[in-house]
Amino acid sequence: MEFGFHFRNVENGRAGVLVLGVCVDQAAKARAIIALDRGLDGLLKRCAKEQDFHGKPRERLVVHTQGRAPFERVAIVGVGEEKKIDAAAHVQFAADARRLAEEFSARDVLISLSVGYRTWSVDSQTAGLWARGASLGGYRFETYKSKPGGPRTVK
Repeated sequence: MEFGFHFRNVENGRAGVLVLGVCVDQAAKARAIIALDRGLDGLLKRCAKEQDFHGKPRERLVVHTQGRAPFERVAIVGVGEEKKIDAAAHVQFAADARRLAEEFSARDVLISLSVGYRTWSVDSQTAGLWARGASLGGYRFETYKSKPGGPRTVK
């Protein structure tokens, strides 16, 4: 599996899973979600309402696009309140993205963090935190297991 950082509009990207991080009660404002939802005929908005999604830390909403988007699945992951986004929140977000990709056996994952109407600018520090989170998200403790875990898609 390839884990990449996208520096452009995510709607123009391509991946098995798109993971969008959103702050509390800001999913409806995120440009990437609005654009994707338009292509999915309002599916993201309907599912978020049905599942009472708010963007609280580690809350998630996963939708299969049925071929109507350049991603097999779109996952919206809550990162908490905007003012509380720190290094640990970035690491946790990327780890959650990695686990989601593993869960769906995705070959590649595209992640983006939306804060209100803007997308989080990914500088070298943020990219490093996301790389650390992606690495930690793939950790499995198997020393004392009689059978190792299932197949891994991320190497």
